[in-house]
Amino acid sequence: MATGLRVGGARSRPSLARRRVNDARPIESTRFVARLHIEQGHAVPGRDVLGELIELADALDDVGEKARAEAAAAQLLMLMGDEAAVEWAERAIAHGTAAGDERVVVQARVEGLLLLAENRAADAVVAFAATMEAAGECLRRPTEASLRLAYAQAMLAAGDRAGALAECRRAREQLAR
Repeated sequence: MATGLRVGGARSRPSLARRRVNDARPIESTRFVARLHIEQGHAVPGRDVLGELIELADALDDVGEKARAEAAAAQLLMLMGDEAAVEWAERAIAHGTAAGDERVVVQARVEGLLLLAENRAADAVVAFAATMEAAGECLRRPTEASLRLAYAQAMLAAGDRAGALAECRRAREQLAR
């Protein structure tokens, strides 16, 4: 399968807009590809894919989708140590708040705070405490569900298949609330 298009004899990546046609989750998949590049030390391709994500964020009309794309951009910029992460986190917080998406707001706050922590630790401590207190249920449910899944894995390893399945069901119910 071809991974790009031929343009003037040179190979180029398909644009994000073209990939969106066959991609049900363009924000998450683009964030994932960029993060892989960044974490593997491939800064140029990571920044290129990040640029596509930023283009997508700017083009989106749906406020909730825009907030998710902006939070993803903030995360990637934070991983790159780029001060622009704070601006993108603030954008995501504003749009996430407008969309009523508490998870995006918490994610964006954390991304901005991580960068802040590298430069101004005392300010970051205060901001992290406020974010954790405000997040409450938004963080508790997925965290507890993750713990239930880990517990289920341990139960399965210990030979308790029925108990493991029950814990998996509880985790699923927890996330569905």
